[in-house]
Amino acid sequence: MGNNFIQEDADANHHLSLLDLNDNNNNQDDSKVNLTDLQEENNRLKAQLAAIKTQRKKLQEIKAKANRSEEAVLQRINECRHEQDEAFGDLQSAMANRSYKKRQLINMQRWMSLNDCFYIGTQGPFATINGLRLGAEAVVENFDSMRLLPTTSGGEKSSNSNHRNNAQSLPSQSNQARRSGLGDSSRSGGGGGAGMSDNSASVPVVVSLKVPWSEINSALGQLALLLSIIETTPNCGFRYRHEILCMGSTSKMGIRRNGSSSVAYYNLYSDDSFQFFGRRNFNTALQCLLQCVLDASEQIRDKDPTITLPHPIEKPHAAAAARSSSSGGGELTVGGLSVTYGNDGVEWTRAMKYLLTNVKNLLLFRPLGLWGSATQDHKIGPPTLSSSQSNGS
Repeated sequence: MGNNFIQEDADANHHLSLLDLNDNNNNQDDSKVNLTDLQEENNRLKAQLAAIKTQRKKLQEIKAKANRSEEAVLQRINECRHEQDEAFGDLQSAMANRSYKKRQLINMQRWMSLNDCFYIGTQGPFATINGLRLGAEAVVENFDSMRLLPTTSGGEKSSNSNHRNNAQSLPSQSNQARRSGLGDSSRSGGGGGAGMSDNSASVPVVVSLKVPWSEINSALGQLALLLSIIETTPNCGFRYRHEILCMGSTSKMGIRRNGSSSVAYYNLYSDDSFQFFGRRNFNTALQCLLQCVLDASEQIRDKDPTITLPHPIEKPHAAAAARSSSSGGGELTVGGLSVTYGNDGVEWTRAMKYLLTNVKNLLLFRPLGLWGSATQDHKIGPPTLSSSQSNGS
């Protein structure tokens, strides 16, 4: 019986050892499972950490790129502000320049270059254009030779000897009175010297001034060129009935009669020498020149009926023209004077003075907008000489 107990104890111990061994084996299996799980978790966390680092690196790159973009945007904003300041300064400068140019334009619109290129003035009893006297003869009292000397190209007065050739003394009662006064004073005693000085100081000197034909022809050439430039000015609105052929001091006037296409040219110059129909052709050319001025004034009057010339250019009445047709009359007059050159040089000088005064007023109408605003086409340049110049040569 005791051996049985011993055997049972041994079996129990053996059984317990087997249980312990199974427990140890189970614990080892559990440890292996836990280690595998930990390793997998560790690997997963490492992979997650690597992904996080990669994402963080990308975020840092994105942040750096965003910082660079922000700096670029700020720099561009500064540049735009600088450009805005410069543009605003340029705008202010442009507006100031525009205001200045506008004032200059207003002033320049009031200028008239033709007034400077063709200066019309007076020299004693004569009207002048660019310093050239347009007139034949004038009678002057208390003549001052230095005041009426013609100017040379350099602006200096010509010599007295050259000018005396154009001044001729006229017999008058004042000269006879002066001679009689001198005779009486010479015969008187004691106070003869005083009497001579009183008479010579009180009696005026009457002198007749004559203009050479070379100067007259040059002045007419300047006047013809001025009228031709006025007609050919762009958007002028003027159209003359006759043509002007500018050739300096040998200019010509072309006449179209009754709407004919052929043009007859007449000389706008003369030397008062004997020529067949020379003076008639010259007077016809003067009438054509006056007709051009009348055409311009009428076209201005169409825009403003209140405009009048200081010396009206009048057409001959039908009855008067019919009565004077046989004698060659019926010509245009300026200020009541005929521009036809005849024996009375003083009256012709006055007529030429009236003519130049009217032309100067035509120039003054330009800044008022009375001409130069039309839109019709015009020919450019003076007309050329055609083969039909039968009456002008």
